[in-house]
Amino acid sequence: MTDSADSPAAVEPASFGPTARPTFPPAPSADPAGAWADPRRMLNRRFVAAMTAAAALAVANQTLVQPALLDLTTDAPVINVAGRQRMLSQRLAKAALAEGAADSPADRAARRGELRDTLALWTRSHRGLQHGDAVLELPGENAPAVTAAFDDLEPHFAAARQAAADLIAGRGDPADRRRALLAAEREYLPRMDRIVHFYEEESQARVAALRRTGWGLTGLVLVALAAVGLFVLRPAGRTIADQIDALREARDRLEDRVADRTRELKRANAALHREHEDRLRAEEKQRDLLREYARVGRAQSVGQTASGLAHELNQPLGAVANYVEGCLVRLERGRLERGERTPDGLAEALLKARDAALRAGAIVARIRRLAARGPAEFVPLDPAALVREVAEFMEEDARRRGVRLDLRLDPAAGTARDLMAVTGDRVQLQQVLTNFLTNAFDAIAAAAPAQPRVTLGLCAPDGGRVELFVEDNGDGLSPKAADRAFDAFYSGRAHGTGIGLAVARSIAEAHGGTLSVRSERGAGARFALSLPVSPSADSPP
Repeated sequence: MTDSADSPAAVEPASFGPTARPTFPPAPSADPAGAWADPRRMLNRRFVAAMTAAAALAVANQTLVQPALLDLTTDAPVINVAGRQRMLSQRLAKAALAEGAADSPADRAARRGELRDTLALWTRSHRGLQHGDAVLELPGENAPAVTAAFDDLEPHFAAARQAAADLIAGRGDPADRRRALLAAEREYLPRMDRIVHFYEEESQARVAALRRTGWGLTGLVLVALAAVGLFVLRPAGRTIADQIDALREARDRLEDRVADRTRELKRANAALHREHEDRLRAEEKQRDLLREYARVGRAQSVGQTASGLAHELNQPLGAVANYVEGCLVRLERGRLERGERTPDGLAEALLKARDAALRAGAIVARIRRLAARGPAEFVPLDPAALVREVAEFMEEDARRRGVRLDLRLDPAAGTARDLMAVTGDRVQLQQVLTNFLTNAFDAIAAAAPAQPRVTLGLCAPDGGRVELFVEDNGDGLSPKAADRAFDAFYSGRAHGTGIGLAVARSIAEAHGGTLSVRSERGAGARFALSLPVSPSADSPP
C-alpha cells in the first residue's frame, strides 16, 4: 500500500461540533476499474476469498475425513467379533469334550447347556460378519477377498455346527460327533485367522488414508492462514493503525471542545442552582402564605358564626343565672340553719347550673381551638365524633341561613365505638369540613332552592379508608369548575379567593388522604375527604 491521496494515512479528521463524528475517507466509486485501488474494498475481497477457502476446507473435512472416521468406528467391532469367533470355536470343542467326560447326568446337562449357548453365539456372529447385525454393530459390508475367504470357510463352519447340534440333540454316536467337531475346528481356525488378518489390513489401510488426508488438509489450512495473515491481516493492521492515528488527533480536538463545553455547563449549572434555590424560597414563602391564610380563614369562620355562638352561650349562661337565683330565693325563704336538711330540688338545680356552665366553657374552648395557630398534632381520632363536632359547631350558622343541616353516618361504617380510628390533626380536619359546609351554604344561597338542604356525613367505601363528605342541593358545578375546584386562586364565585379548597387539599395530602368532587349542573355537588384508617392505632379519644 502506498501513501496515496486515497490511503487512510492521508485522512484528515473533520472538525467536531456538539454531535460531530470523525470523518473517514469517502465511499469508493462504484467503478469496477478502480475497485482494487481502494484499500477497504481490496481487504473485503481478500477477506471473502479467505472465508471461501475456510468454508471449502470445512466441506472437504466433512466429505473426506468424517466418512473415513465413521468407517473406523465400525472396524473395531468387526475385528473384535472376528477374533472372538476363533475363541468360540475352541470353547465349542472344549465343551464337547467336557460333555463326553462328564460323570453325572447333571454335569452332562450343564455341559450341553454351555455347548448350546456357545453354538448360538458362534452361529449369530458368523452370520453377522457376512450379512450384518445391528445388535453386534456389524455392518455386513465385506471386501471381495473377505467374501471369498468366508466362502472357503463355510464348509468347515457347517460341519462343526452340525456336529455340535447332533451332540446337543443326542443324535448319532457321541464319540463320532466329537471327532467330527474337532476335525472341522482344526480346519476352521487357520481360515478364520486369515479373515481376521484381512479385516486388520482394511482397517490399517483406512487409517493410513485418513492420515494422508489429514496431513493434506492441515497443509491447506496452514497455506490459507499464511495467505490471510499476508494479504488480509497485515494490510488491515496498517489501515487500522492509520485510522487510530486519525482518531487520536480527532480525540485531542474533541477534548478541547469538551473542556470548553464543560466550563459552559458549570456556569449554567451554577445559574440553575441559584434558580432552584430561589424557587425553593418562593415555594416556602407560598406555603407560609397558605398557612397564614388558613389561620385567617379559621378566624373569619369564627367571626361569621360569632352571633350564633353568642346565642348558644346566652342560653346556658341564662340558665345558670336562673338556677342560681332560684337557689338564693329558696335559701332566703327557708332561713336555713346549720344542720337543716337541704330542701327538695336544690341539689338538682345546682347540678343543672353546673352542667350549663360546663357546656358554655366547651363552646368557648372549641372556638379557641379553631382560631388557634400552632403546629399540627397528629393523634388517633374518632371520625364519627369529628363529624358530630363540626355539625354542632355549624348548626347555628345553618339555622341563621335557613338551611337544613342533616347528619348521616353510614351503617356500613359502624358506630363510633366500632369504627377504626384515623390519625390526624383535629383542628385541620375540622377546618376542611367547615370549608366544605361554608361553600355549600353559599351555593344554596345563590341557587335558592325551595327546600335548602345540606348533608354532612361519614361512610366507609372499603375496609381501608373512611370518607367524610358534604352534599348540597344547589345548582352544582360546571365540568370546568369541577376539574379546577382544588386549584389555588381559582374560584367560581365573584367574591371568592380560590384559596380555601387549595388549603383543604394540602391538609388532605398531609394526612395521606385525597379530596374529590362529584357534581352535575342543577343537581347539587358532593365534596368528600377520603382518609386511610389506622387499624393499629390506639383507641380514639
